[in-house]
Amino acid sequence: MALTPTVDDRSPLWRLFTSLVIAIVLAERCSPNFLAYGLGIWALSIAGAYAISHRQRSEGQCHFAPRTHHRRAYKRVMLCILGLAFYAQHRLHPPLDIEHWHLGWHTMDIRLQRIYARTRGQKHQVYGQGIVVDGLSLPMKFNGQRLYFMLYERTPQPHYRGQIVRVRGHIRHIHGNYDLHSFESYLQRVRIPLQIDRGDIQSITHEGNFFFRYCHHTQCCIRSFLSPAHEDSSILRCMLLNDRGDVQRSQKQLFARTGVAHLLAISGLHIGMIGLALEFFLRLWRLSKRQRRIPCIAILGLYTYVIGAPPSAVRAWLMLTYLWSACFFSRKATTLSAISFAGIFSLLASPYQLWDWGFQFSYIAVLCIILIGSPLASCMITIFRLSNSHEKPTRQHSLGVRCYRSVMTYSLQSFCISVPISILMIPLSIEYFGSFSLSGIVINLIAIPLAFGIIIGGFGTIVIGFFLGNSSSQWMLRHWLQPYVHLFEGILHWCDIHLPYAWTGQNLSPGIGIIVCIITTMISLVWHRHYRNHFHSLHSIKTCRMPMKC
Repeated sequence: MALTPTVDDRSPLWRLFTSLVIAIVLAERCSPNFLAYGLGIWALSIAGAYAISHRQRSEGQCHFAPRTHHRRAYKRVMLCILGLAFYAQHRLHPPLDIEHWHLGWHTMDIRLQRIYARTRGQKHQVYGQGIVVDGLSLPMKFNGQRLYFMLYERTPQPHYRGQIVRVRGHIRHIHGNYDLHSFESYLQRVRIPLQIDRGDIQSITHEGNFFFRYCHHTQCCIRSFLSPAHEDSSILRCMLLNDRGDVQRSQKQLFARTGVAHLLAISGLHIGMIGLALEFFLRLWRLSKRQRRIPCIAILGLYTYVIGAPPSAVRAWLMLTYLWSACFFSRKATTLSAISFAGIFSLLASPYQLWDWGFQFSYIAVLCIILIGSPLASCMITIFRLSNSHEKPTRQHSLGVRCYRSVMTYSLQSFCISVPISILMIPLSIEYFGSFSLSGIVINLIAIPLAFGIIIGGFGTIVIGFFLGNSSSQWMLRHWLQPYVHLFEGILHWCDIHLPYAWTGQNLSPGIGIIVCIITTMISLVWHRHYRNHFHSLHSIKTCRMPMKC
């Protein structure tokens, strides 16, 4: 029987990624003086070790301790963590101390980062996250602070990432104790200290750069392709454009109860499906691997920024870029190095993403697949194939046997990957949303293939709209894609009625979910290292016992 595949955690990118995560947590918890003292102690220890070794060499004592290599590696890791902690403290804004400052109605300039829009009656609502560029009626310490805004404007205007708007709104400081599942508690967890709960957009003071304007124009074109005249397509726009403004609360609750809420947020699943479809389409033109992967990376990168660059989509695009770029350098890329590459670039650009729930869900889910789900699926598929290897299908039953084996292989692989993710995500789901669903283990086996049809069909509709016009995309949407989405929602309603295994109103202390995931990751890495060392030892023993050939 084939051995279970192991994960090699000796990649320098993986070590740098873990050091960066530790450094960001250390930079938030510790003061700059503590980090300076730590760096000074490290420098003194290096100087002392160098003086001792220099004295031993001068006296002719070339004696080295057996653990010198591990000590040097430990010192390098500590230096890396301290250096990254200084960098993180430079990027992280100091906490606000505004107990004696009057908060209320103020005028300020805000740079938009995440924007969602919806219509409420005769008013157009714009909400999302931004950064205070210039607090006109606020002290200087407010400049650079992150905030959440909920604003109104009577005449809808184009708003996109990177744009600076002048806002007159009621600002308040998010501090104190709140309910675990309240919105203020969520803002505290993602380190957003300020909130504008009501206000108006007065004017646009600065347009974004050309790239963000082009992304906004492309997003408007795609939204016109996916917006039929007389039917609702909010689910489709949410799954393809990350546009959650028009999704109804009942639809969100349906996806949450059935355990497939991850399909509403554009994640690595969506990016991977679109990437596979693009590569398959370019393969039909008989292009080589290098020739078809360059346009795939470029198109996926543009699509990621058109939809607003959510952390999960950026992670998937960076992982695919790392894995697909290995063929240009004649290197063999690993999945653990790929996720480390994506995490390093994301956290260096914005250390605040470490506390974003989308970042945590995305990276922890991929680590569960790499460390637990994929080895378990490979082991189960190997056992299944070995148990059926003695059966020789005849010509009459060969097609049925092949279909049976393909269906069983897909079911085993999906089940082995879905179970660890569903179980290990329960603490995080309770911590952030107060609910979890065990029926999603079974429902995902049906929902993911159906979602593949929706995503590929929607992306094909967008491509048809760009090349053949809006009328062709509307025909495609009305006659094929819209009935398919209604069928998908009907299946979810049936599963919600007949598989009611969802629990709501649960409570869990903040941080417990992350601690459980960290412990599980450490145990998985220890097991993989032990299994790898055991495999190498057995292989060396068998090699030594083989007879020598002259």
